[in-house]
Amino acid sequence: MAEAIYEIAGSGTVWVFEHGGEESPAYPSAEAAFEAAVSAASADLRDGLDLIIRLSHAANPGDSLSAGDVDDIAFETQPAMNG
Repeated sequence: MAEAIYEIAGSGTVWVFEHGGEESPAYPSAEAAFEAAVSAASADLRDGLDLIIRLSHAANPGDSLSAGDVDDIAFETQPAMNG
């Protein structure tokens, strides 16, 4: 089955997510970027795609990463199956 991958990365007040080779605008917190990625992923969920959402914290406070620089995965979530 096809899958949609959303990778969230950043630190401090600069967080972005990447999906399909495109980077989102910057968000002020990891939580805000996560919520935006989940909102964007809802269309993929309706289309029946498997979803992967990854978030990676920067190695050092103050570092800024793009989503393409994700090396360490802090957690991975997949939608719950209702039924």
